[in-house]
Amino acid sequence: MTIKRASAILILVFFYYGKAGAQAPTNSAAKIYYKGVLKHFETIKNLKSQSNPKNDGPQSTTKQYLSEVDKAEEKIKLIKKSQPDYDISALTAELNEYKSIGSETKKSEENASIDAAKLRHEMDVIFKAPSLNDFTGGQSSAESALKDYKTLCSNFLSNDGKLRVDNAKKIDRFSYSSSFSMEMNGFASTASILKTGYNKSDTENGAIGYYYLVSKYLVYWETAKSSVPDEKLFSDNYTLAANLLKEMGSVETAKNIAKNNAKARMAKVKIPVAARKDVATETLFKKAFEAEGWNETIMVVNLREHDWSIVKHENTGVILGRAQTAAIAAKNKNGDCLLYIFTIMQDYNGSGYQSNAYRRSHDVTFMLCENAK
Repeated sequence: MTIKRASAILILVFFYYGKAGAQAPTNSAAKIYYKGVLKHFETIKNLKSQSNPKNDGPQSTTKQYLSEVDKAEEKIKLIKKSQPDYDISALTAELNEYKSIGSETKKSEENASIDAAKLRHEMDVIFKAPSLNDFTGGQSSAESALKDYKTLCSNFLSNDGKLRVDNAKKIDRFSYSSSFSMEMNGFASTASILKTGYNKSDTENGAIGYYYLVSKYLVYWETAKSSVPDEKLFSDNYTLAANLLKEMGSVETAKNIAKNNAKARMAKVKIPVAARKDVATETLFKKAFEAEGWNETIMVVNLREHDWSIVKHENTGVILGRAQTAAIAAKNKNGDCLLYIFTIMQDYNGSGYQSNAYRRSHDVTFMLCENAK
């Protein structure tokens, strides 16, 4: 036999019968099981190279890895059963190393799955669709709500938010809620709506609400892009929010926009022309108005109807009283002027109408005082 052929045979023997120094069993059945163990070990090594189990590799790989470990362990037992005097310590030592790695991997992936579920819940809270209702209680309330949200997001990021997202992705346990997905894909439209609402706001709290809502969206998308930096849409939405907030200016700008819009709206409010003049009826309106206790000064009373309207029970047709409507301009203690469309009622007593009248209903809107004439 040549030296070259002898060397080739030795290489084959080593491949089939384990590490240097290890002796193959002599029993024919044990030999078959031994070869099977070595094949399982080779598969295990390949799985380790495909995805490091200690690095939370895909769970399907881990399951296959553990399955190969179990099969190798069973064959080692069969080797010992087939040839009781064979020393299986080397095989057992190598197996135990693989078992330890597999056990750590399984535990790590189980913990990662649990955290992925917690992560989904946390992100559902953080990325719940922002609402204008959260910021309509005035500047102090809005500022407090925004501060609380900033703290929530800051804590999420400082507690390894990005790493937890990465870990959840590695085990294929990461997903967005449906509401968050809608926010992601529809924010360009949302930003346009917010801009229009802000520019048309004619109440201070309304304009402030829009300003703080956009401020929240800025934190919202900043948190999203920091925790999932490979999602380009988050960066795009953050830029939209940043540009919109810059365009809005400041809280003081919001207040001025509301003030100017309110003034423009009130400038359009005019007191309706009187349908007739009747001092006695106008006096009835004044008394009914003052009886409400609003402590507002009446400036103008313009009767809107030429006469009283009979009010009947809707089912029986019995006369209940009579009603009439007037436009009343009044000024409150803050110096604001208001226009009331004010309806009074006189009850019917069976033979006539009571002399006094009371408020039946009213609508009110602010107006410029110079229009109250």
